[in-house]
Amino acid sequence: QGPSGQVVDAGEGSAAESAQRLAPGAHVVGAFHHVSAVTLWGDRDLIEDEDVLVVGDDKDAKAVVIELARSLSGRDGIDAGRLRLARQLEPLTAVLISINKKYKIHSGIRITGFDAH
Repeated sequence: QGPSGQVVDAGEGSAAESAQRLAPGAHVVGAFHHVSAVTLWGDRDLIEDEDVLVVGDDKDAKAVVIELARSLSGRDGIDAGRLRLARQLEPLTAVLISINKKYKIHSGIRITGFDAH
């Protein structure tokens, strides 16, 4: 449906939360929602201009994804909180796509003032 996508759970949830309900014993982590597939599959070795926001309810599972983000960006992913916050992250992608189309650019999310150490 274009950059707007579809509303999940009547706007009361997220795809990540739906996955958790489908697999209640799994440790579901939401990440990379707002990083473009073109960027992820591009020719550059690292995602240089974007941070990866990571949400989930299991600390160890989030740690794995935070480290995965490092392998793709050279920086740790950022622990952005509980899995329920995927409700805000997932639709953010539509906002970035809209900005990209309007201004014919590649926009991304970068968190300032953050130091992983």
